[in-house]
Amino acid sequence: MYTPRYKEKYQNSSIRISSLDQTLLTHLIKDGYYYRHITSLKKAMSKKKEIIKEIFISRNIKYQETELSFIIDIDKDIEIIKKHLDDAFINVKFVSDYYIDNKDDRLIISYNSIPLSKIKDAISKLLDLAFSN
Repeated sequence: MYTPRYKEKYQNSSIRISSLDQTLLTHLIKDGYYYRHITSLKKAMSKKKEIIKEIFISRNIKYQETELSFIIDIDKDIEIIKKHLDDAFINVKFVSDYYIDNKDDRLIISYNSIPLSKIKDAISKLLDLAFSN
């Protein structure tokens, strides 16, 4: 049952999806391609996550794990680290970037867009730059 507010907002809008797209998606789901695609993505992300964990453990880096990223503690001034990473054209975010009055020096490492073949080198380079003097 739709709420009155929902009806008021969406009753006159129409989201059009072509019948070709609908048919294609139906066949992808029905034939199991969609499930296999999701499964392969989960496996790739799991492999990436394990590689990153190994790197952190080998370097004695404290970390927190989220679904698609890691948060690591930094003991240095984040402005210096940002400069090192910016000079290397590495775009990263810190927890403090998401708060107005919070100086949280933890680094967020999101790895979903890094190819599996390059994950080890990319994370190692990022950590080298982040922890260099």
